[in-house]
Amino acid sequence: MPGKILTFEEKEIFKKKRERDRAKKEQEIKNIGYTLQDHIKLEQVPELIEELKKGITHTLPVDRIKISNIVARTALNQPINLRALSEKLPYVSYNPNSFAAMPIKFATTDSKIVVMIFESGKILSTAAKSMWDLRITLNTVIKMIQEIFPNKYKIVSKLTVKNIVVSATTGREIDLELLYNSDQKMYMYDKNNFPGVRMKIKGIRPHALIFRSGCIVLPGCRNEESYRLCINYIYSKIFPYFKNSAYFDVK
Repeated sequence: MPGKILTFEEKEIFKKKRERDRAKKEQEIKNIGYTLQDHIKLEQVPELIEELKKGITHTLPVDRIKISNIVARTALNQPINLRALSEKLPYVSYNPNSFAAMPIKFATTDSKIVVMIFESGKILSTAAKSMWDLRITLNTVIKMIQEIFPNKYKIVSKLTVKNIVVSATTGREIDLELLYNSDQKMYMYDKNNFPGVRMKIKGIRPHALIFRSGCIVLPGCRNEESYRLCINYIYSKIFPYFKNSAYFDVK
C-alpha cells in the first residue's frame, strides 16, 4: 500500500515537531552531560576528557599511533555546475545518474585522498592520513575551481573534521578472554562472530576495537588531542592483560 501523501499543513506540523524534538534532545545533553554518550562527541565535554586522563597509567610512543583515515568537509559560497567543471577536467569521471557527487582522486606521499564535490557546493574529503595532506589537497581543489571559474567561488565554511580513524600497535599479544571478563559492561566479545573485543568509551562512536595481536583501532575522534588521549586510555586498560614481556611503554 502506498504511503499517505501529507498536506502542506501536515508537513508543517511534522517539521515543527521534529524541531521541538531536536531542541529537547540538545537540552537533555546540556543538562545531563556526558552520560548521554551516544548523542555527544568527546570534544564537547571537558569533564569527560578529564575523566579519561585520570585513567591513563601508561602511554604509547607517538610512532606507534597512525592515522588511517580522516573524513572532513567544507563548502563553497554557492552551488556549482559539476557538468561544466567536469568538461574542464578530462581526467575526472562524473556520472550524476550513478553518484550525486564528482569524485577527484589525489595521491600524496602518504595518502590516496578522494575529494567529492556536490552540486550544492559542499565538499567532502576522505582517506587523508594527515591534516597536512588534507589541507594541501583541499587547497589544490579550491585553487583549481577558482582557475576554471574566476572570481566566482570561495570557501565560506571552515574545514570541519567529522571523523578520524586511528590504529595503534602495542607490540604485545592480549588475552582477550581475560580482558572481556574483567568488565563485561565496558567490553563486548563474541569470538564466533568477530575476532576482536569491542570497547565502549563515553563520547566515542562507534566502539574501539582491540585484537589479540595487540592492534587497536579507534574511530570517532575529531582532533589529535582526543585520539591520543583515547589510545593511551585504552592502552592503560588493556595493559594488565598482555601475554608477553616485549612492550613499548613511556612513563
